Amino acid sequence: MKTGNKVKSGKESNILLYIILSLWAITTIFPFIWVINNSFKDRREIVSSSFTLPSQFTLENYERIFSNENFTVLGAYANSLIISATVCVVVILFASLFAFAMTRYIFPANKFLYFLSIYIKNGYETP
Repeated sequence: MKTGNKVKSGKESNILLYIILSLWAITTIFPFIWVINNSFKDRREIVSSSFTLPSQFTLENYERIFSNENFTVLGAYANSLIISATVCVVVILFASLFAFAMTRYIFPANKFLYFLSIYIKNGYETP
């Protein structure tokens, strides 16, 4: 004989997970769709109606980028490499200083900062 307690099936218990993942997917994919959508608009239309479909599709923005003599793909990669390397060096420097202070010195907010750093680190790992 069954009692009043009912065990939830896997589908019912994962509804919250599906809702959270769906919201995350929407907030992650929407900016890409928005940028691609605006790339087919002219300048005035981007400013006046940024969140609508283009009234007239145009490749003017792409033509302007690829016909620009100052823009090169190699230059764009070099710029990304310089920015990424600089950010990595600065983050490693400050993280090592923070880790040294957290392990060598005891101060009133030590545990709070430790747990805050773990929370922030895990938050940055999610895209």
